[in-house]
Amino acid sequence: MSRQKTSSRRRSWSSPNPTAPVIESRVPVFAPILRVSHNSLSRIGRYETPWGWVELEGPILTQEHRAILDMVMAMAVKKQVFQETGGMAVWFDAWVVKKALGPKYSGGEGHRRFIDRIREMRRAELRVHSNKTGKTRESGIIDMHTYDENHPDNPERQGIKTTWRGHCLYEIRLSPNFMQFFKEELRVHYDPLVPEIVAIPDGTIRAIILFFLTHDDKTPKEKCRYRIRKVMEIIGAVEEGMTKGTISKIMAKPEKFKTELGNFGIYVEGETLRYERHPKVFFSNPPLPSSTGAVICAEQGLEPTLPKQALEGAPGAMVSPESPEK
Repeated sequence: MSRQKTSSRRRSWSSPNPTAPVIESRVPVFAPILRVSHNSLSRIGRYETPWGWVELEGPILTQEHRAILDMVMAMAVKKQVFQETGGMAVWFDAWVVKKALGPKYSGGEGHRRFIDRIREMRRAELRVHSNKTGKTRESGIIDMHTYDENHPDNPERQGIKTTWRGHCLYEIRLSPNFMQFFKEELRVHYDPLVPEIVAIPDGTIRAIILFFLTHDDKTPKEKCRYRIRKVMEIIGAVEEGMTKGTISKIMAKPEKFKTELGNFGIYVEGETLRYERHPKVFFSNPPLPSSTGAVICAEQGLEPTLPKQALEGAPGAMVSPESPEK
């Protein structure tokens, strides 16, 4: 009875605040690693999957960058689409976001790390082709980032844009071209799962989870199944030029993280991975071509959907404040 009710609710939800466009997880925009090392591949070239392809220039974007972007989207205090440009401003409490991201973002060094990752997303250039729309878009992710450099944590005075609950609100502006993916592609909503994904200490496993979360079963009984090697190729974990030893280590990761994958409805069965849709994930279609409405409702307050522990120390972190200063 409850299963049927949940399934019906999934299909009826139409939140204007998606976490990400599906295409973002179905072509490897973000490398399946947590950090760039001296032996990391250059990520130069084209990465093709059944849903499209991506070419990248500039800094290598990792699952650490993806975690910051997802956490900011999930914990935003306010979002606003600018009709004149098509870009979107996202205001968020950096103190709360960094706390949810983990201890490596604490203190001055952690704050510098946080800002550096945002700057890298601002410099990165993407060329993404969607087989669904037939379009190729050249785009950065972030156009601008505004913050109070003197008060990165728990400031006592007003920040550059505004303050809220004693903290400075930071702002990032997603580029108009990147926002087109939200307007043209199926959107996936998984805000409540972001802290759990970020807590996983392996970039490949995070990428696998994000890939499977984009799959929408038509009925609860239907299953999604892929060979492990195919999944590794789709997320960019297995590439040409890798040694057999490196590939073997990568292919062994699902078995090593079997419990973590199972928490998201992904089950290791021999050489395959089977997915049962997670009940906290739902989807929304892009606006109709004739629609001129914003993808994100500028005035709608966000629901506090993140786990209580993720918001500890920041009561009401998802409530919309007064409009940030222009």
